[in-house]
Amino acid sequence: FGVLGESHSGEIPLLTLMLASILAFVSVLVHELGHAIAVRWAGGRVRSIMAFPFQLHLRPLRVGMAELRGRGDVAGYVEWSPVGSVTRRQRAIISAAGPAADFVLATVALIIVYCLGFMDWVAGGPVVIEALPRQASSAIPPSGMLPSDAEVARWMAAEWKRRMAETSGILLTALAVLSIGGGLTNLLPFDVSDGQSV
Repeated sequence: FGVLGESHSGEIPLLTLMLASILAFVSVLVHELGHAIAVRWAGGRVRSIMAFPFQLHLRPLRVGMAELRGRGDVAGYVEWSPVGSVTRRQRAIISAAGPAADFVLATVALIIVYCLGFMDWVAGGPVVIEALPRQASSAIPPSGMLPSDAEVARWMAAEWKRRMAETSGILLTALAVLSIGGGLTNLLPFDVSDGQSV
């Protein structure tokens, strides 16, 4: 919640919790899709993909609420069956594909942050849009005259762009941190983790 908390300090914590939940869902979904793609590569058949709280059944095609299996797979899992024999190496690749998908997602998110100029915010500096006043009162010219409607509209549009850039950078950075953390955690060799099979 740290990166998201920075962007929503003083605001409703429920918003931060909702954003964190959405980012966690996206991260888990991409992780499980990595496993599903590897299953198909190994010649297996994917029956369902679960990313809490949803489950996609492929045969027949339908989406429903997740069915927890009670095996420790709380965030997500892929139900699959081999077609023919699956070697130990193929099982290891299937297991490693989830964390690999996490790292790819984090890399893409950070590349977007960097390419769109959000990196200055991540480093603690200003967002690269243009120098903007922080308060509406600083938009008043020194002569004491109020700004024109056009000047206020320009300032408001620039401020909106700055805030959207900052929020986008925060969300993408949080997604990258979450994905890297999830990928590394899944590589630890404990019961029901991907690391157990890798």
